[in-house]
Amino acid sequence: MNERPGPTRLLTRILTPLWRIQRLALLSERFYWDLFLRRREEDQLTRELDPDRPLAGSLWALVDQEPADPVTILEVGSGPIATIGFKHPKRRLQITPTDVLADEYNRMLRRRGKVPPIPTIYADAERLTAQFGANTFNIVYAANCVDHMRDPLTAIREMISVARLGGYVVLDHLIDEGVRQNYSGLHRWNLRAEEGRPILWNRLQRHDLADLLAPSCDVRATVMEDKVHVEIRKLTAAPLGIVQKAKSC
Repeated sequence: MNERPGPTRLLTRILTPLWRIQRLALLSERFYWDLFLRRREEDQLTRELDPDRPLAGSLWALVDQEPADPVTILEVGSGPIATIGFKHPKRRLQITPTDVLADEYNRMLRRRGKVPPIPTIYADAERLTAQFGANTFNIVYAANCVDHMRDPLTAIREMISVARLGGYVVLDHLIDEGVRQNYSGLHRWNLRAEEGRPILWNRLQRHDLADLLAPSCDVRATVMEDKVHVEIRKLTAAPLGIVQKAKSC
């Protein structure tokens, strides 16, 4: 006899199809961050809001080799507080954290009397060039958000477009997060590395980003525990044909 599902599992089965509706998926994301901030210990939140919080280690090597001053960094899908930190011991940084739910996140923080060192501003990852202009940032960074997007190939193309020639797009994501979350909420895609190549996939599509972005970009992927770290270096004009190329595969 099959074991009857417990209440939580049964509720998940019922709600999962609903979470895939865009408006309800966005609502679930707001709920997640509101709950996250409520449960966050005061000392943890204080550390995250510290204007001297160090820059994420995965970006140090890229910042160290960047000749620009200041080094401009766009964070895509940052959530309420920039995940990458704020300070480098030797270099000046100009960080722009963005998210489609920026206004809601800022209201959540204000209700708790918190003000981030750099407030998150609204930006749609699939329309970055229209907002910021091409060839604007030395580094574009995205953590655990490409898997949320309806059209991640367009978003990646836009990230590359707003990066300067010779600049980098960096993706730090949990491996195969869409599968782990049963494609609930905003989780629509998975990212993994296979033989140093980043693979973006779901149940219907599979894309080798190194192949799609060649020869406009140099693309490398490494695995760090349960995460995949992708570095995309922009070599020529943004690969505007990435979406069309993907559709023809």
